[in-house]
Amino acid sequence: MTFLAVVDADRIQDYIFAPRQLKLIRGASAIQRDLNLIHLLELLRNSDYGPGNLAPDGKIRDVSLDHNPSQKWEVVYAGGGNVYTLFRDESDATRFASAACALYRQYGISASATGAVVPWDETFGKTLHNAQDAVMTRKTSASAPAGSVASPYWKICEACGAAPAAHWARNPVTGEQILCSACRARRAHSERAPYLDQIPGGLLPPHDFEVIAANARPDNYLALVYLDVDKLGRFFENIDPLPPETYRKHSLHIRDSVEEGVLAGCRAASVATPAGSSAPFEILLLGGDDAIIMLTAQAVFAFLRQFREVFREMLPCLSFSAGVVWAHHHLPIAQYVHHAKSLLRSAKAEGGGRIDYLVVSESMVRGLEDRSTERTLRPYSLEDFASLSDTIRNWKQADFPSNKVHQLYPLAFEGEDQGTLDFLYWISRLKPHHHAAACGFFKQGLWQRQPRHATGAADLAELWDFVEGT
Repeated sequence: MTFLAVVDADRIQDYIFAPRQLKLIRGASAIQRDLNLIHLLELLRNSDYGPGNLAPDGKIRDVSLDHNPSQKWEVVYAGGGNVYTLFRDESDATRFASAACALYRQYGISASATGAVVPWDETFGKTLHNAQDAVMTRKTSASAPAGSVASPYWKICEACGAAPAAHWARNPVTGEQILCSACRARRAHSERAPYLDQIPGGLLPPHDFEVIAANARPDNYLALVYLDVDKLGRFFENIDPLPPETYRKHSLHIRDSVEEGVLAGCRAASVATPAGSSAPFEILLLGGDDAIIMLTAQAVFAFLRQFREVFREMLPCLSFSAGVVWAHHHLPIAQYVHHAKSLLRSAKAEGGGRIDYLVVSESMVRGLEDRSTERTLRPYSLEDFASLSDTIRNWKQADFPSNKVHQLYPLAFEGEDQGTLDFLYWISRLKPHHHAAACGFFKQGLWQRQPRHATGAADLAELWDFVEGT
């Protein structure tokens, strides 16, 4: 009899994005990564559970309990805040799950994880499903995290606003700052960017979002990209049988492929950055099948193009979706993430393999709720989004007047007849080669009928300033 121990980090994004400052967000992300991929695996390797399948360097070896009678435990997967481990002994599995959850409190202070142990139930797929159900039951039955409480007898942390302050800290910009214990731990891990050493050019980690925005075009605009692999649960459900070694092979390959794609995208976004300068990006979260990256506004298309190439090469049977938010760097990070989540859901609702985006303006309050489906072609397929950026790039190289492009935006929000009349007048005023380019994009006129009744005029105008002409 074997037992599956599942440890799942709680509210990872809440923990990472609780503070507003980039350095503390970086520190929180590093804590979660180290816990998931280093500390929990060291706990296994350095324990008295007996021999397992971890190499001395911490890598997971493809060695199973079924083929090694002397082996006592087997890591099936580690990534995305999860660790799945098979044990021969139930007491060892229970001890590991308990100790792993305690490590989250030890290193992350306000970070936490939920663990569960279930016996083997016919197949690995069924056993994993039972364990995930047990974890979810514990998560939903646990008490909700306490919110911040005001009191005349203590101060709330000035970084996250979620816990009583306990430490004085020196901020090089604002001077002294009082932090809670969790933000102090975040700050202690904030000086290193875990993935930056894999980007050539000796780039430095930016100390705040304003540093990234300083090199953005348009000025001070950033873009947050939220990526996620589509229909991963269905992918594993279609593999029958699904022994632990098969699950490990696929899940680790997906994890490593997403990481390689993100790093390749960041390299592409950094091509023009001088050596020794601050990086024009920050990898805020990199999980097993998803990632959140902040970039300069103009770097999004190079990043997505390179990520897509790597993803298709390494994972040809899967697809991914993305939500992209362009906004001024003063927009709170929580708002960036909130909009990106909604956009990602919108892209996945269309079947996946799509990109939805939002350009946040000061007058915008409700985000996607303000959008009419007829006034945009979003969400775009990956191919159509790349084609849209290529169209803008080609128009810029042909010296298409920017003021003419921006005149397209209001046409998308007029009545169909009036908009069509104004569009015909607009296109009649173009120079011959610009007229030909516009006709190539608006093949069905201002309003397309297939595959649905909508117009891309506003999309073209919105993204114009974010695409470089070279």
